[in-house]
Amino acid sequence: MLGNVFSPFYHRARAEGRGEPLAHCTMNVALYGPRGKRWALTERGARDVSRDADSLTLGASNLRWEGGALVCDLDERVAPFPSLKPGRLRGRVRLIPEVCTESVVPIDGNGRKTPIECMFNPREYTISRSVDWKSQNSDTSDTGNKVFVGGSAATLTLELFFDTYARRQSAGAVEDVRKYTAPLWALTQIGDKETDRASALQKNRPGKVLFQWGSTWHFEAVITSMEQQFTLFMPDGTPVRSVIKVSLEQADRSTAFHGASGGTSTYHVSQGIRERAAQRGFVGDLRATSFGKGS
Repeated sequence: MLGNVFSPFYHRARAEGRGEPLAHCTMNVALYGPRGKRWALTERGARDVSRDADSLTLGASNLRWEGGALVCDLDERVAPFPSLKPGRLRGRVRLIPEVCTESVVPIDGNGRKTPIECMFNPREYTISRSVDWKSQNSDTSDTGNKVFVGGSAATLTLELFFDTYARRQSAGAVEDVRKYTAPLWALTQIGDKETDRASALQKNRPGKVLFQWGSTWHFEAVITSMEQQFTLFMPDGTPVRSVIKVSLEQADRSTAFHGASGGTSTYHVSQGIRERAAQRGFVGDLRATSFGKGS
């Protein structure tokens, strides 16, 4: 921790308006096992701290990125519980990040295409839908009459994070992040001709996409806006970190999405299925039952 939140010395310094985080740093390690418990929280000053974009050194301990793993070499004084007799903790921990990332899948053209994998999960996403009502004046009500005009498609907005610098294999081998974001931009371009349902005419337009997050949920949509921001560059100007802000609008198909193990499945929950389920007293998610599969 750069700025030990458990330190009474750091607390006092901040209260006096002179708190410098680097003057109160610590490597917080807690071990629990059959041989006992060990705890390390030795506080060090700024002269014992060394850091750069790839590593952090606190005293004799070091954290650094090697390839796609975070390597932690630990050499700390510890205090066993409940005794306060000091000891040493030495060892290496190798952490390999694994996440269930989202993907964007083009679904127009000649069948489903290869998913575009995003490097990191978004911190948050927002789904919204507006319902249109019209107010009519009334001589019997102060609030007027509410007349339902119609619904609208749901929208999904989120930020996608791409970072080739964090995934580099060595200091001199960093890929241009645009290599991974270009396929997303291609989804906003006019593609092959497709038949318009309303007019039966063939029109050129960007394709539909399926936004998928693991097997939890899927959102079939069209991309309505996209904005890309580059936040980190190599000395030669190559961008290596980027954030893409994207907005998607639900496509014209009214579909309930449910991911099944072993792959992605899309179920249509028709009105007839809903009515049969209601007649039989079913309450719950129709997608996860035989009702939603047409039974």
